[in-house]
Amino acid sequence: MVTGDENAFPINKHQSHLVTAILQFIKQQTLLALPLEIADRNGSISDIDLSRVNTNFPATTTEIAIAFSMPSSTTHDILKRLRASKKIRTRVFMWFKRKKQFHIPYEMTWPEYMFRTCGKCENWNRFTHSCTFFRELAKNDYKVDKKRLKHKILSSLTACKWEIARIKRALLTFPTLQDFAEQICDQDTWWHKEKRKKHFFSPLVPLPAFVCFVCERPFPELGWGVLPLIGSSIKTCGYCGSYYKLVQKKSTNNYAVLVSKEKFNEYAERYSLYTRGDIPESNHSSHKYGISLMDFEEIEDLHDNIDTFTSYNIFAFYNQLDYLVVRKKEHQEILQKRLNKEFPDIDVLLADEPTPSVEPTIQQKGTVALLKEFGVMNYPYSIELLWSKINVIEELAEFIPKRVFMSKQEKLMEILIELQQMEKMGVKLTTDQWNQLDGRAAKIIWEVIKPIMEKYGFWMPNRASARHLDDDRIKPYGLAHSYSSGNTIFNDAFRKITNVFIEKCNKHKFPWNGLEGICHKKTSKGIYGFLLDNSEGLKQATFPTTIRAVADGTITPEMVKSARMRKRIEVFYLEVDKKGDKQMKRENEKLLSKKVMTEILGEEKKVSFEEAIEYQVVSLGRLFEDVIWLDDSTVKINNIKYAPWLIAVENRWEELSAEQKKKIGGALKEILEQAKSYFKPFRYQLEFSDERFDFKL
Repeated sequence: MVTGDENAFPINKHQSHLVTAILQFIKQQTLLALPLEIADRNGSISDIDLSRVNTNFPATTTEIAIAFSMPSSTTHDILKRLRASKKIRTRVFMWFKRKKQFHIPYEMTWPEYMFRTCGKCENWNRFTHSCTFFRELAKNDYKVDKKRLKHKILSSLTACKWEIARIKRALLTFPTLQDFAEQICDQDTWWHKEKRKKHFFSPLVPLPAFVCFVCERPFPELGWGVLPLIGSSIKTCGYCGSYYKLVQKKSTNNYAVLVSKEKFNEYAERYSLYTRGDIPESNHSSHKYGISLMDFEEIEDLHDNIDTFTSYNIFAFYNQLDYLVVRKKEHQEILQKRLNKEFPDIDVLLADEPTPSVEPTIQQKGTVALLKEFGVMNYPYSIELLWSKINVIEELAEFIPKRVFMSKQEKLMEILIELQQMEKMGVKLTTDQWNQLDGRAAKIIWEVIKPIMEKYGFWMPNRASARHLDDDRIKPYGLAHSYSSGNTIFNDAFRKITNVFIEKCNKHKFPWNGLEGICHKKTSKGIYGFLLDNSEGLKQATFPTTIRAVADGTITPEMVKSARMRKRIEVFYLEVDKKGDKQMKRENEKLLSKKVMTEILGEEKKVSFEEAIEYQVVSLGRLFEDVIWLDDSTVKINNIKYAPWLIAVENRWEELSAEQKKKIGGALKEILEQAKSYFKPFRYQLEFSDERFDFKL
């Protein structure tokens, strides 16, 4: 009979010693699991019990069974009696994809972090579902918790003792430089307030002492006037790691200061404890200072005083500049010529931005809306994209185990058959269904590519979350930013081939921006779904080329640079005009000259990939013209004739009768049937059933 009396516990002397040993083991594991703290900020690492620098948690049933070589049933029985006699406490916590029992001595308290989750920790990287802290330690060759390094970190996973509470406010914005300086300057070191405002950018007044806005500690790196050391680069507080960046506001052409609050001090303390004294690398802070010029006026901005540059509300000494960024070739030439003699070390960079798109006409917008309303192009785009993915898998067969190749190809074929059956039955394929099917197919492709890239040293976490950094305003100057080295390589390959499509659109004066997607929905950055519709198939062609370049060592992980950004998350990018960027350009040139099969005016032709892209643009333009001139299907609304494209752009479908809508749908299908003789969404394929002569546009 079990009671609360400890004398009622053991049956024999041997079991008494065993229970005592188990209790001691549980106590020791609990002590090791308690978080480490330095008593005061002047404390030293040498004051800490370094034997506790590990990633232990309180004891689990399995650990106790292994430690004492006991069967699970015996272990459960002893622990049950220990709980009944109030010797231990037991709780269940989330452990990866399952739950786990932990035990502590009854008189001790649970570590607070066990009641929190990884999703509430600043070390949790929500983009790659990994632990930033453990990944950084592992990168620097420290032994870490292997489970948390190798497994996907779920947001619901029980936090560890290195947990840092998430910051509630990540970004602050000061509308002007003056507002920013007013907030961070030490009032005691300035002259009279009015003089401070009047002479803010003049180095002749006494030097102000700036402090970090977040932690209020001295920030000498900001210098005498803030601006010349912030520029369009980034500065970070040496203590708390908060970021400071100057950005130009498009609406006013004025400059604002962004401050991103960080907790580097807490992170550094934990890192130092874990490594027994080592200090983590500092957050990204550019050592270069430059200005990004949205507009440029030669007469106003290049005045007689060659020592200083002034534009709108920005001022800087040339001898403090490393670079200027302009958006027009003629501005670059003017500045290079002016600065070449006095300041040859200043780089005048041309912004890496595509030529603006031709503004779409209301008829073109209506054409896209019309095609979207009836969903008539969803099947052609989806089927051709699926065939492209199937052909990519075929090309990558040499890099994939045979069983994997067969399985993935079969899954893609199943989706294709599913689509074809839906089309045959006359089922309308909605935008949501299109995106869902495309997502399933894309997942299969990335499941093939991930192990190949990882084999050659590239990190490839999930593609969906880790691929973009569009929302991060403090990324380092570079190209193809992402949250992993592998995604950066593919981002750059995709960007380069999409830019070719954009160039061909501009050449033929066809809009690539400003049109909602025929298949894609609006994106978070605006209405350029049409560009995604037509670039997705083209992007498939970059997979085989890129994988081969990686496999033969032409493209290596060392070409991808990285920097630690917000919350210590590592950001990967290619340096402009450096080895990685130049090699990716060469690979793109090879791809553009590669022979692919495509249908031109209803015939199968073998042409260069670049020619296939250009024909895609030309045939799209013709398709739009034919749909716009659907004169035979005009219908009356309130006795006024309306072309189908106008009804679509004004979204007046509810004002039409079922018969009128059917008439428009029938006419549209007839036009698209005729268009098959000259237009089909791009399919990436190297060979058709028979070879044809090369074709030139």
